[in-house]
Amino acid sequence: AARIKARLAQDQSAASLRFAVTHALSITFFPRWLGALETNLQHGPVQTLSDLSRACEDLMIQRRVQFVLCYGHSDVPGRLDEGRYPVVCLGTDVALPVAAADAAGQPLFELGRGELVPVLDYSDASGLGRILRTLFAKTTERGAGSDAAVVFTAHNAFLLKTMALAGRGIAWLPESLVAEELGSGRLVAAGSAALRVPLEVRLYRQNAVMAPTAEALWGLVSKESALYPVSP
Repeated sequence: AARIKARLAQDQSAASLRFAVTHALSITFFPRWLGALETNLQHGPVQTLSDLSRACEDLMIQRRVQFVLCYGHSDVPGRLDEGRYPVVCLGTDVALPVAAADAAGQPLFELGRGELVPVLDYSDASGLGRILRTLFAKTTERGAGSDAAVVFTAHNAFLLKTMALAGRGIAWLPESLVAEELGSGRLVAAGSAALRVPLEVRLYRQNAVMAPTAEALWGLVSKESALYPVSP
């Protein structure tokens, strides 16, 4: 354990930029976004930790990273919002219910048909799960509604995607994560447009002065992105 801690401390001291990124965004968004930034930003080694939303928040609160990249929603504040960490919106996405298609290209399961359908849900540690549960607690239309039953739970959107492709049920997945499968027809929308949940791709930073390279990055994204005022 001591060796692991020492190695982590060495990695952190060597890295000019330290990010914690939630799993889905570490694949779909982060590499392309960082590559675009590098045309205007000179930096040294970059350390990226991919984990659950809750774990990413812990890393920020413990000051082990300078930035957290995650999904957010204006109606569902997280711990970093409550801690008044500065944040910018880098882009948007949408979580939509999808299911595998049958031979005719129709969803194997679909909400709103009046029949019981299996739902593949997120665990409590998932940021997407927290957003979905909070929003759908205000309505009777979603996974916990009368026409749906949760049959599988995981914290990783990639695992839920695999289960949906295998025909195991309906999963709410970011459109950026399933764009290829939607285009090929392997996955199809499994509910009405009212069940689509808009998402923001958010970048949080430490609420104290950071190293010059990190501050330079923040200056770049603040100019090009929508800066959100921190609520008291």
